[in-house]
Amino acid sequence: MKNQARRARRTARAPLNTAQRACDATAQSDGLEGQNEVSPTGGGGSELADDLLLGAVAIAKELNWRDARGQWNVRRVYNLYARGSLPIHRVPGLGICARRSSLRKFFSALDERAKVARADFAAK
Repeated sequence: MKNQARRARRTARAPLNTAQRACDATAQSDGLEGQNEVSPTGGGGSELADDLLLGAVAIAKELNWRDARGQWNVRRVYNLYARGSLPIHRVPGLGICARRSSLRKFFSALDERAKVARADFAAK
């Protein structure tokens, strides 16, 4: 009896992408294919998508941090996130993430501070 109810529930459900197929079919029949798409140059947010790093593995890959075994060092990413040392954020629904541009600005600022400190040391 339970198996029959399970089978009935399985067969009664429509596939999840049926609504999307119906929407695509109506758009194609109306000749609106290009209007529903977002072009990368039209402000569709592709710049943000290219700049966004989702997850500790992606951040470790961007910074090329490997541990002794040669795997991506996510532990270091989480440690620096917990300290607040790097511009890494936790976003509900996305998890830990960072922007490539903000990481580059952060390390560029460190370079600038080091250059100023060296110049002050050389002047003394």
